[in-house]
Parts: sequence; structure tokens; C-alpha cells
Amino acid sequence: METDTPIQPIPSPWPEGEAVVTGQAGDVERWMSPIEIEPRLKTVDVASAAENEPPELDFVLPGLLAGTVGLLAGTGGVGKSILGLQIATAVASGRPVAGWQAFTPAVSGPVVYVAAEDPAEVIHRRVHAVAAVEPWVKDSADALELYSLADAPGALRVMLASKSRPAPNKRAQALVRALAQDRRLLILDPLRRAHGLNELDSDAMTSLLDFFADVAVASGCAILLLHHTSQSATFAGISDALAARGSTAITDGCRFVATLRGMSQSEANALSIDDTRKRLYARLEIPKCSYSPPPGEGWCWLVRGQGGVLSYVDAPAPGGAAALTKANVQQREKMEWSARERLCEQPYRSQACAARRSKYGEW
Repeated sequence: METDTPIQPIPSPWPEGEAVVTGQAGDVERWMSPIEIEPRLKTVDVASAAENEPPELDFVLPGLLAGTVGLLAGTGGVGKSILGLQIATAVASGRPVAGWQAFTPAVSGPVVYVAAEDPAEVIHRRVHAVAAVEPWVKDSADALELYSLADAPGALRVMLASKSRPAPNKRAQALVRALAQDRRLLILDPLRRAHGLNELDSDAMTSLLDFFADVAVASGCAILLLHHTSQSATFAGISDALAARGSTAITDGCRFVATLRGMSQSEANALSIDDTRKRLYARLEIPKCSYSPPPGEGWCWLVRGQGGVLSYVDAPAPGGAAALTKANVQQREKMEWSARERLCEQPYRSQACAARRSKYGEW
């Protein structure tokens, strides 16, 4: 990593001199082809599995298994990009993410972070701010590769919209496969810049997540996609897996989901936080871990410091997390389920919604 800038030239997996596909009409057709995924069927010996202890699972981060796809969803401006960078530095150095001891990688390893919309100058400032809080970043610089694609819009769009089905972009897919090779973690920020599809189309999102899952399995690299939460979820303060924007196929296709949101007014009131300090706090929650329990209690508070760097804090005011839970859990659940029903446009159809309605009555 060079001293004057933390950004490195993007590697080129295609022949020299050929331009990157931008996703513009007319430039795409000759790069369209069916998705080529080689079947990898593995037989499990039932008798052997029943008798012998299973092998240890290789987790890149607590809850995020190597060779799988994860998602970090957050509201706009809450700090998910800098948290993504802090996750990258944590895996590269083997240190806790933002100081949260329960969220510490088991081992360190090489990491690639691709910023598809932030310019190199902005990433440089973020790295400098993170290094001021986490001085070991400089020592692990050789294990961390940072790339900016702000000057190459569309270069990361692995799938593009077409009349009949999602059209793979061979150049962008080759780039993603090259970046994941021999790495422990690949972070793509944001997901929206990695495709040209309708995020509400479940079939399109399933195809997109299938591609990332195939890359993860083939390379053994964990892929973490940074994504936005929906406006309804942001308004209601929802922080579970349903908070992610777009089709539920996005979170269904991920084996690990984390969410990041600001402190709600009810939480600030319960914790005696004034409006000025309230803006400094963010809640990191891990509602989905397919292969392990979530780290710690499954969530924590982070406080924003100089340069927007996030740091772990205990319950940040008198009363603590226990008082917050007792005072507001019913109100929060009512708000969350009401928001889900509005999104589904089929209120009280499911057993879960009916049970909530029975418990809380009309609202």
C-alpha cells in the first residue's frame, strides 16, 4: 500500500486494451451469456456423520462462514461504509470489529474492499481516520486491498436487465471472481452498484445472489455486500433481516445478515440521551446467522467519533439495556409488525401477524 494514497489500481482479469462494460445499451449484448455454474454435488455419508464428530467450521467473522455470502444493511448516512472499512481492517489484522470483543475474527487474512461509488480521496480520509483510532491498521496494510470504482461506473455490475431474464456481464463477473481468489473476505459497497436489475424482482435478486454464492463457494472467500434499508423499515426502526431494501430474496440468499441504524427517539428517552448526543449513536444488530449463534447478545451500541469512526460502547446512559428492553419492547414490536403488515399489503394473513394482533389488539 502506497503512503500517499491507500487506493490501488484495479486488477484487470480481461485482455489488455479492452474497455470495461458500463452497462449502457448497445455495449452489453455481446457480453451476455447464460450463467455457467458447475454442479458441485457432495455426498454426505449418514452413518459416518452420525458416528464421527463434525469438523470445525471456518468462520471469517462470528456468524459469517468462509465461502458464503453476507449482508450489512444500513440507513443512509448511518456509517455503514466506514463500518465496512472497519470490518475489513478487523479481518486483515485479527482485531475486534470497532472494538466489540464478541465480534472478533478467529484468524486474520487477506481482505479486498471495493468502493463502487466513493472516490479515492474520500476513502483515503476514512482510512486515515480509522488508523487514528486503530493504529494497528498500518501494520496489517499488506493484507488489505482497497479499490475505488467511482471513476468507472458500471464496472462492477455483474448482471444487467434484459427483456426476458437477467443478463450476466462477463467482464464484471470476471472481475469479481478475480478479486475473491485467494482472499479471506471480499466487501462490495454498495450492492446497488453491483447490478442493473430491479431489486423488487425476487427472481432477478435470486439470480444475483446465486452468482455471488457461486463465487464464494468456488473461491472459499466470504463475500459481504453493503446495502441500504428500506424507507419503511427506517421510519419504523426495524433492525431485523426484513429491514433490507428490495425483495426478501436478497436476505434469503445471504447466510449472514447484519443491520446498522441510528438510535430511535424512544431508545434515547429510555437511556436519557439528549438530541445532540442521540445522533452519535448507532445500533449494530445481527439478526441472521445461519450456522452459529449471533455474537454476544446479538447487538451492540456504537458511538461515532472523529472522522465518523465507530467504536463499541456499553449501554450509553443511566438505566442501561435492561431498562430499555422493559420499557419499550412492546412498543417497538407493535411498530415493527405494523410496518411489516403495511409492506406486505396483506394485514393479519399470517399466523405470526394474527398472534401479534391478538396480543396487542388493533393499532
